[in-house]
Amino acid sequence: MRDNLDMDKLKGSTKWLLEAIFYNGKVYAELVGDWGITSNEHFEALRDAVRVHEIDIYQLNDALGQGEKITALLNRAGCNPGHLVFRTDWDEFCERYQQKCHQRDEQQERDR
Repeated sequence: MRDNLDMDKLKGSTKWLLEAIFYNGKVYAELVGDWGITSNEHFEALRDAVRVHEIDIYQLNDALGQGEKITALLNRAGCNPGHLVFRTDWDEFCERYQQKCHQRDEQQERDR
């Protein structure tokens, strides 16, 4: 791991991801939801990209919960040979929320 990494700037789930990458290889349920790690291939792609410094840890930290950004980081780094798509629980939550808001707005428009 980078010696000059400021762990205080990282979110909790990012710290857990780094622990899994560098120390124990355990993919906790939070990592599945927050990072979209749904297979060994997903974990290995992230692990390999971080270990060889192809992805900046702070950029990865900023992508937490955003499957499209995680996928894009791996693609730009050339570390996604299987063309994996990362989809997090947060992606799904945001899509549902936006859909509910859109439905509410349509209903309010009809009620006028």
